[in-house]
Amino acid sequence: MEIIQVQDVPPENTEPIILCIGKFDGVHIGHQAIMRHANLLKQKDVSLAVMTFYPHPRWALQQDERYKQCITPRQEKYKQLERQGVSKVYEINFTKEYAETSPETFVHQHLSVLNIKGIVVGEGFNFGKGRKSDTDLLTKLCKDIGVPVTVAPLVKVNKQKISSTDIRASIHKGKFDKVNLLLDRNYRIHGSVIHGDALGRQLGFPTANLEVLGDYELPGSGVYLGIVELNNEDGQADENWYALINAGYRPTVNGKGYLIEAYLMDYTGDLYGKSLAVSFVRKMREEENFASKEELIEQMKKDEAEARQMLNLTDSR
Repeated sequence: MEIIQVQDVPPENTEPIILCIGKFDGVHIGHQAIMRHANLLKQKDVSLAVMTFYPHPRWALQQDERYKQCITPRQEKYKQLERQGVSKVYEINFTKEYAETSPETFVHQHLSVLNIKGIVVGEGFNFGKGRKSDTDLLTKLCKDIGVPVTVAPLVKVNKQKISSTDIRASIHKGKFDKVNLLLDRNYRIHGSVIHGDALGRQLGFPTANLEVLGDYELPGSGVYLGIVELNNEDGQADENWYALINAGYRPTVNGKGYLIEAYLMDYTGDLYGKSLAVSFVRKMREEENFASKEELIEQMKKDEAEARQMLNLTDSR
């Protein structure tokens, strides 16, 4: 997939494309529906392209901390877009200056330099200065450059529209049954294993401490059931292990700062320095401050027993 960094006006291009426009943070099932509409419009020798924005406009303009992190940081978003059939991404460097672009300039000067055979956006799409312009104006302006616009209807789950904001909130609450349904995949965080204080090993549950690689939305404190994908030297997943994951501040052992650590059930070997991805399946309980390490160990044994029962795994201990 080709990634084109755009500072202002995209470079001229003669390759025919169907273009989807949006932030696409999460590439959730609503975003996927937009891609499906676009793929239906594709004809032979026409590529599927996406125009998206980085950083998130609300972070760039308002320094809104809620949008500093991403459901899908850039590289993860590219992977998910590619899985939807996208072959070209125009990534707009979103700045306060770019935010002053008028709808007319955006269409007549920015979109017109591309060989667009059709544009697909989601219902409720806004663009241009102040985000006060809607799909009706986009359709009208695109007629000037001979480009038809298709508006994909909102996708709803349980009569509720899907939004990246709602998914972010659900990640913070650890509601991964909902998050994974709306993403149509398990939420996962990529990182590498770093040395810690080895307390997990001392407690009888050796854990992999994760150095998060990317601006991910981080789960709220708690103990989770998940899957750890171990990557080979080429960065490709070649092993999957069920895991108990602790995300939080480890109050019982006086933890310093937020940490994600994973106990890979039945795994033996050295994980230090390995690249991996931690997928969150469901929340098992809140993080607790136990009166002693012995109480913590007993609870961890209960957590593992419960996890094994849910997964129908035998206990190798």
